[in-house]
Amino acid sequence: MEWYEDEAVWQALDDWILCMWNDFDILFTALRPYHNDFPLQTKAILFGGIGQFTATYVKMRNRGNDEITSYDLAMASVANNKLIEKLMSQVINTSIDNSVQNMKE
Repeated sequence: MEWYEDEAVWQALDDWILCMWNDFDILFTALRPYHNDFPLQTKAILFGGIGQFTATYVKMRNRGNDEITSYDLAMASVANNKLIEKLMSQVINTSIDNSVQNMKE
């Protein structure tokens, strides 16, 4: 059996996200005024990754979606987040630049 086929995994994930959401919401609200003070990596992971995922997951669960559907929609929202896209672009560009530099040496 794979992890995504295990009902206990989905229940544990669901319980954890729903229980931590209020604390995350308080934290992200407190951090929001300092959003531009963080480097791209931190902003992308905190706001575009963890924050986006948990906010979307909770919203989808509150709309009556099951755990798997909520997870899939939350992952899609992270993949489409502008901060994540910008971070991925930066990582790819750095990788290409490093490869080109290594070819020159």
